[in-house]
Amino acid sequence: VLLNLAFYRFPVRDHRLYDLGHQLIPELPQHLVDSGAVDLPQNLLVVLGLVLVVSVFINNAPAGKRNPKPHFVNIMLRTTSVYSLGHLLRAGTYLTTSAPGAADRCLTAGHPERFKPTFAEIFYTRGDVYHNCGDLMFSGHMLLCLVITLAVHRYGESAFWISRRQNRYLVIAALVL
Repeated sequence: VLLNLAFYRFPVRDHRLYDLGHQLIPELPQHLVDSGAVDLPQNLLVVLGLVLVVSVFINNAPAGKRNPKPHFVNIMLRTTSVYSLGHLLRAGTYLTTSAPGAADRCLTAGHPERFKPTFAEIFYTRGDVYHNCGDLMFSGHMLLCLVITLAVHRYGESAFWISRRQNRYLVIAALVL
């Protein structure tokens, strides 16, 4: 419903909004985009999260130095609770942070009007991500990366058997990704 409502609010424009970041940072070459290299940071964070979960089940410390590792259920409960809360907050800000789409198809007058749902269709049709021209400031992918980074920050020290300083370096590296 919210995706359709964001598209319904989309104004037809003949130009893109000015974005300083797009002006300063050059576009990636098409061969990198096609190869999937743009998804590499997110994939690395997902792997880091999976390693965190698997390392909870491995206790490789010497017998005299065994500290209790966090329980898998606690990690999953807290992580999914934060992820759910993040999506709830994201849904609440969905309409207030929608911006005109920057795709070429959204700049032509015919495309948005042809696929734009009517007010009644907003409530009973699924949102079409391929023809939608409403864009969002808060990405679900970024929320996933942030939640994984927070889980590593909270549980990394005890799950990976690393020092607090090493855990901070790991979290900083995850934030840079």
